Amino acid sequence: MKRAPKPVALNIFLLKDRKTIAPKASEWTEEEIIHKPISAPKNKRPLKLGRVELGDDGSLGILLFKQSPARTPDWLAFLKEGLAPNSRKLDSLSNQSVSALLLTKASGRQFILAFGHGRHLIDQSCVEHRFGLMTVLNSVSPDQIASIDKQTFDATPKLSRTQTVRTASIAEYEIDVEQDMLRAVVGVTKEEYADDLGDVLAGIDSLKTTVSVDLAGLRKLLKVAYTRSQAKDYLKRKNGQENSFSWVDNFQPVSDQDEIRELDTKLWEAISQGNLANIWMSVPEITEWQDIKGFAYTSNQVTDDDIPQILEVSDFRKTFRSDASLETLKKRNIHVVSSTGSPPRTISAYKCLYFEHKGKNSSHILHAGNWYSIESKFENRINAYFSKIPRIAFSSPFVPYKHKDEGAYNRAIAKSPNSGYVMLDRKLVQFGGGHSKIEVCDLMRKKSKSTKGSLVHVKRGKSSSSLSHLFAQGLVSSTLLASEKLFIDKVNAQLLANGSSALKGPVAGKDYEVVYAIVDGAPGAPLEIPFFSKVNLESTCKRLRLLGYDVKLLHIPVTPTRKSVRKSTKKVGSKTGTTKRATKKKGAG
Repeated sequence: MKRAPKPVALNIFLLKDRKTIAPKASEWTEEEIIHKPISAPKNKRPLKLGRVELGDDGSLGILLFKQSPARTPDWLAFLKEGLAPNSRKLDSLSNQSVSALLLTKASGRQFILAFGHGRHLIDQSCVEHRFGLMTVLNSVSPDQIASIDKQTFDATPKLSRTQTVRTASIAEYEIDVEQDMLRAVVGVTKEEYADDLGDVLAGIDSLKTTVSVDLAGLRKLLKVAYTRSQAKDYLKRKNGQENSFSWVDNFQPVSDQDEIRELDTKLWEAISQGNLANIWMSVPEITEWQDIKGFAYTSNQVTDDDIPQILEVSDFRKTFRSDASLETLKKRNIHVVSSTGSPPRTISAYKCLYFEHKGKNSSHILHAGNWYSIESKFENRINAYFSKIPRIAFSSPFVPYKHKDEGAYNRAIAKSPNSGYVMLDRKLVQFGGGHSKIEVCDLMRKKSKSTKGSLVHVKRGKSSSSLSHLFAQGLVSSTLLASEKLFIDKVNAQLLANGSSALKGPVAGKDYEVVYAIVDGAPGAPLEIPFFSKVNLESTCKRLRLLGYDVKLLHIPVTPTRKSVRKSTKKVGSKTGTTKRATKKKGAG
């Protein structure tokens, strides 16, 4: 009786259909699929890999491999301080690794299997994104999920991984189906696919599994995996109810190359012209922040002492030269500088960019290097909810914005005759331990016998980042006002200092309204905010309404003053529009 093969851990990537990118080329070449360092010196030799054909004339695949040179561990110097002078007892300790790729075919498609650190050798632009995720969603039980990675769509996207000590239903992972995007899933394979695919599957772009299979049986596994990736089981209704994974399609990946090129062009136009309201940057992967010193936008900045600890698209834009282009952008890297002394690693800058683009008939978002179209029913429902949020008519004591800053505007409203508002702008309450400081609101009008109280939060501009802060401020402070006596005591101290009376105990949500006042646009213009800000706002509204608060919007128009000077928008990618910083210091693009 033939013994079953030993279990082997596989990391499987599906390559994009080459014909959709270059119709005259049927398959990817070995050279094309290998990652090429973008900022390598001109005299550096191309990456050379070992090559072995498996099976007769490579019928089982082509193995490409690289063995790294031996390297002394970073921590060894620290330990050597405890040895006697001239001791060589630890000199033999070193690190060495082998990276390998297996290029093979099944079901008329090309696959790459990565071993060791082989995944770092792959040019990710050749990889079919979400292949692993789709395979998993179609092949595992929604009631037996072991782990999920998700990311919120927000100005400060939050990456999280949630694991359970035993498998659980997807419903137990508390996913916000309107704000969260599924990045990865680990689950128990359905019985009918377990023999071919393995008992437990993990999927992001690649499919990871541990399965008893030999090299000759690999092609069958790949065929099953490809078939499962193309299935639509995750959308099938059960007992009249939507499938537990149906919400994944709120965001559909864009695969048409012409459409992607058009969207990329819109991205570059926005960046080069400085229209950054709907663009932000964030690391597109779960990161060990304690090991990171900061981020450099160019290789020259890596050794700077004051490299930024967060990514800012406005600073990134300043590093482009005047002749930069979309191609320049797509070749740029972000350098992640380690706090431990390890060599900096790079992440594609394009993958760090998030961009919302609204066209005439559709809306798209760039997320972690991939374009997604927003499912029309989902978009329509979000827009409908936004349109139904009550608006406060713009009237006295509110006036058009023509002030130096938000503080001056709020002060003017509070001081206007009979306004009834107390200014609490920038009067932070330290609460919750550590250095947590919370702004109650910008303007407060307390409840009277005839009218509800009002907690007004004012924010100029409608960028995703500023609105995210605005909505969070209103939610956090209103929740504390309704529940925390110590917080209310500190708020009362501010009110008394302003010559106002104190609140009497916790705020009852039914007695107050939370008003988000957005300063933007000309008088009479409709209030419009980015799509994912609407998603964020809906989530915030629902939570506030659970506490009994009414939530309303106030649109405050901007009236330019005679003294105001319209700032020119300097473009990159033109001979005359180089920013001062890019002119003084040589940029990378």
